[in-house]
Amino acid sequence: MRAFKLFLLLAFSAMAAPASAQDQVALCASSDTAFDERVAACNTLVGNEGFQDQAWAQEQLGDAYKDERLFDEAVTYYNLSIEIEPRRETALAGRAYCLDVLKQFDAALADATLAGEVDPADFYNPYLRGKILANLDRADESIAAFSQSIALKDDFRWSFLRRGYLYAAQGMNEEAARDILRVTELRPFMADAYSKLGSIYANAGNQVNAARYYRIAEALNPNLSKPPKMLANLVTPQENPTLAPLAFSAPQDGLALQYLQVLMPLDARDDMEAAIGALADWFRPVPKAQPSATAFITRTLQPHGDFLDIGLQLDAQNGMGNAAQTMPAQVSTIRGLLTSEIQTVGNNGENGPIIQVSYEGQDPTTLWPLAVGNEVIGTGRYVLDCPKSPVLAAVMMGCRSGIAYVNMGRFEYSLTVEKVEDVHVPMGQYMTYVVRYRERGTASFMGSTRARDLETKWWISPELGFWVKRTNIQGDKIAILQAMDIVAQ
Repeated sequence: MRAFKLFLLLAFSAMAAPASAQDQVALCASSDTAFDERVAACNTLVGNEGFQDQAWAQEQLGDAYKDERLFDEAVTYYNLSIEIEPRRETALAGRAYCLDVLKQFDAALADATLAGEVDPADFYNPYLRGKILANLDRADESIAAFSQSIALKDDFRWSFLRRGYLYAAQGMNEEAARDILRVTELRPFMADAYSKLGSIYANAGNQVNAARYYRIAEALNPNLSKPPKMLANLVTPQENPTLAPLAFSAPQDGLALQYLQVLMPLDARDDMEAAIGALADWFRPVPKAQPSATAFITRTLQPHGDFLDIGLQLDAQNGMGNAAQTMPAQVSTIRGLLTSEIQTVGNNGENGPIIQVSYEGQDPTTLWPLAVGNEVIGTGRYVLDCPKSPVLAAVMMGCRSGIAYVNMGRFEYSLTVEKVEDVHVPMGQYMTYVVRYRERGTASFMGSTRARDLETKWWISPELGFWVKRTNIQGDKIAILQAMDIVAQ
């Protein structure tokens, strides 16, 4: 509705004004314009007797000051716009927002109510009215207003979020959880929403779900203070846990698990330094690093002997960039851990040649049965399996007619069972074997040779026959994956 009105205004201005005035209209209308430049453009239109829509120009000045959080000044310009056009809906809504922030709630409510009467189809006006009514402690009316907004637009997260908070305050935990879950559908990586879900379920006495959502919130935003405090009370890991030696047993065919993956800067401190740092943070809090990329990825498992094909489906992502386009649809592994085959993917999503990974010397499967201290040390190599009819990507990677494969690099590795750990992830609490893989080597790709120095850890659950947590360290980054849900079994 708002966008359509602005389109008509700009179209009219483009026909009625000379080119320079068109430029001023565009600068005045855009929130992307620098503040000083936007104000100057709007003032030029206000001072131009030939520009007919003075109410719009004054409103845009109000918007410019509102965007800069200069609310008193914004109200002044909204007043001028409304003096010219008393039932100008967007100016009324803008003034209502500012008056609400300035805690002039009664005047704000009057403006929001009138704006809703002028345009009853605009979802924002009942949302704004609900926000103001909440500030006036009129919770039932506020819930009704948010419900009206949701009926007009069922994907506006703020109406669900604020209504959910009101439901929670009234002890209506089921309704509150439903609304906040809808927020997480609309904004999958909104840490505050997951933290609120944790609180809702904790208040309802559902400790499992409370711990689940606090764990997700902590992963998405390590600076939230409530999740770690609540998790310390909700989750009690077993001290000095033990497990019987674990023989290999393939996971259930078709088992599908969804994981939360976050990419973080690596904390290079050792355990003692980290502990000292954590203690110091109690007295002088230091903001923790935030994830640079996040994703929900479903892994579907297809075992065949000692090999496990893992299908990958990217459910949602934020900040992954090109990695989201080049993620393979499937990887083949040795017992769910060591990669044996990678289907490369081009930037446009097309399949490229397959990279084979071979492990030489001691057979990696001799790590099983898993027991603390078991270790396999060996060497390996990366081999590009050239297709019979080379595609461009394969040619660029060294394949030629008559060449079956291309050696891409060699490495040394170690595979060690470090310990038994009782670990909590969003999906629940699991007794696990912690297995560490370290690799050092080089790999050549399209004429460029790079050192590979990486470390991976898996937390393997005997219950599932697969890992519930994984960390990958490469360079100065660490990817942390935690199991969220069993999607299919």
